[in-house]
Amino acid sequence: MPLNVEIDDDILKVVRERGVWGESFSDVLRRAFQAALWMDPPLELRPRPTPTASSRRRNRGKVSRTTLYRPLILRFLLAQGNYQARAKDVIEFMRPQVAPKLTPVDLEPLPSNKSVQRWVNKALWARQELVKEGLVESVGWGMWRLTNRGVAAAKAI
Repeated sequence: MPLNVEIDDDILKVVRERGVWGESFSDVLRRAFQAALWMDPPLELRPRPTPTASSRRRNRGKVSRTTLYRPLILRFLLAQGNYQARAKDVIEFMRPQVAPKLTPVDLEPLPSNKSVQRWVNKALWARQELVKEGLVESVGWGMWRLTNRGVAAAKAI
């Protein structure tokens, strides 16, 4: 049950300094009460999970890197008359080209969206990297276009 409690600044400073990373204020207070023998019998501390990478994430190396998709995106957009295309068309163009290089993990659906395969998500992240680098821009929902820098980079591949 949540309870609002005022804590003096000096006490708050001690709690922040002596608390273990990831501990809640409740955990710190439980330890303090146990140490002071204020609780009889002492409450059991709830174990906190050790901070680690999300268990849903895959090990690096099992999922294809975005570098697989970047040149394909640039080349496909360069081949279009106005250097732009629908995202859906870019993905469909890449599908047969990347299929032999995909791992079984790449073909799995995302935990957060079962209708999207991991490789498609990685391809979309590759496009986002290209946007950040100023090589690709969005020209409406689901439309990608090469910038002038993108055209030069695509021609250099």
